[in-house]
Amino acid sequence: PLLDRLHRRGRVEIVGDENIAAAHSQGRPIVLFSAHVGHWELSPLCVSRLGLVVAAVYRPRSNRFIDRAMGDLRARPELSLLPRGPQVVRQAMALLAAGGCLGMLVDQKRNNGVPLPLFGRPAYTAPALAHLALRTNGAVIPTRVIRLKGCRFRVCVQPPLTVTRTGDIAADAAALMTRVNAVIEDWVRDRPEQWLWPHRRWEL
Repeated sequence: PLLDRLHRRGRVEIVGDENIAAAHSQGRPIVLFSAHVGHWELSPLCVSRLGLVVAAVYRPRSNRFIDRAMGDLRARPELSLLPRGPQVVRQAMALLAAGGCLGMLVDQKRNNGVPLPLFGRPAYTAPALAHLALRTNGAVIPTRVIRLKGCRFRVCVQPPLTVTRTGDIAADAAALMTRVNAVIEDWVRDRPEQWLWPHRRWEL
């Protein structure tokens, strides 16, 4: 409920948004990924100074009234919302094919995912981000938000990950998501107290 107030009062700093600008200037679609670290709801602000809009995939609440209220709280110029469901892959592909910007939180456990290493143990990892990036030549850009003292926040945009294309899309997707998991590991090791994910991430 305080997202707009935090931004207006100068409590959010953004570093590294030139990484997004560079990919955008090349005409490449952009896939921003983050995790449930820091204040992740502030992540879309990294595109606001560039005049871009990020379409974020989210899980609708089962209670439609709460879902509508959450949508109202999240509504702002730099963000559009794509509810997870059967249609979201088509929507995401169309968005990226048009050179758009997609945002995803990728530290969830997905039972239909691929078991890939996370902190040295296999964890079911959804490969959707990798498949979308591989099929559209999207720039895969890590983005996280760090909570600072005094109710301040830093949005950190890192350089794009190196994406290997061998022609074996399943193997290439697994390799890319392994790198994504390694980035999340680095974030959690850096600020373990800021990772919020209470379910059984490693249960296979």
